[in-house]
Amino acid sequence: MRKLKKAVSLMMTAAMCLSFAACGGSASSASSASSAAASSGAAVLGAPLMHDFAVISLSDLLTPWETIEARLRAAAEGDFVICLYNPASKKRADYLERACRILLNYKPEDTVCGLARNVGREGESCQVLSLGELLNTPADMFTTVFIGSSQTKAVAANGEIRMETPRGYEKKRKTPETP
Repeated sequence: MRKLKKAVSLMMTAAMCLSFAACGGSASSASSASSAAASSGAAVLGAPLMHDFAVISLSDLLTPWETIEARLRAAAEGDFVICLYNPASKKRADYLERACRILLNYKPEDTVCGLARNVGREGESCQVLSLGELLNTPADMFTTVFIGSSQTKAVAANGEIRMETPRGYEKKRKTPETP
């Protein structure tokens, strides 16, 4: 299983690099890079993106912080799983903390979250923690952050804790009058 996850992670990293190169490093490549960051980070963390999710960059180089705040609020109000990329840099060291403070207005402190670091690189790691713990957790440009929905759970898998967001089929099967 670990070899499979590593292979998926490497494939996603390669896809991200190829997408970026194919687009000549243009703005459209940022979309490909964000998709690859979300997919590869999710593969390392388990299955956090199995239902609706939003991918948001915390970089304010091209997007004003007020717009980023509005996106965070909208995604939290919609109970999306949220994937954050570009969570921090030397100039933006507190942006992840600022984002968490916004999200805590809409999500409980014990919301399941995850960090995927150095995906596809030496030192790859992941961590599952709560939104309250994430508030004071350092991140860098090699970190992808996942904030779960109200349905996301921390689950044990092969002796490790992973994130899982169910698709919702269990509820549909249990409903007696499903159309």
